Amino acid sequence: MELKNIKFSVVLPILEREDIVKGFPLAIKSIFENTLIPDQLIVIVDGLVGQSFKKIIVNSEKKYLFDVIWCNKKVGLDNALNIALTKCKNDIVFRADGDDFNLKNRFEMQLPYLLAGYDVVGSSIDEYDENGNFLSS
Repeated sequence: MELKNIKFSVVLPILEREDIVKGFPLAIKSIFENTLIPDQLIVIVDGLVGQSFKKIIVNSEKKYLFDVIWCNKKVGLDNALNIALTKCKNDIVFRADGDDFNLKNRFEMQLPYLLAGYDVVGSSIDEYDENGNFLSS
């Protein structure tokens, strides 16, 4: 079976925090410009957000067509992820962060491990400062 035919979901929890507000558009773009595009993206908003960030979320939702779950109060990361998981329509679920950008082939590289029976697949990360300067891996 070709990887491009495998359906998978991505869960991306966010809250209003400076790094997430700044990184969210790039995080979403990196998901939809990947070599494999998810069948479903669920963005779960953990708590109330200001109008400015809400506008960024809504505009991204219109551009990329993903599902948004709005929590009326902060529920915490673990609860937000569990809520989002109940809305996933696929057995394979990737987790992404709202302030991180995914490598262009992330899903293509990790999906074979999940198909081979691994329950959890992770990777390393590169850290950058607020100016985009590399800090560490």
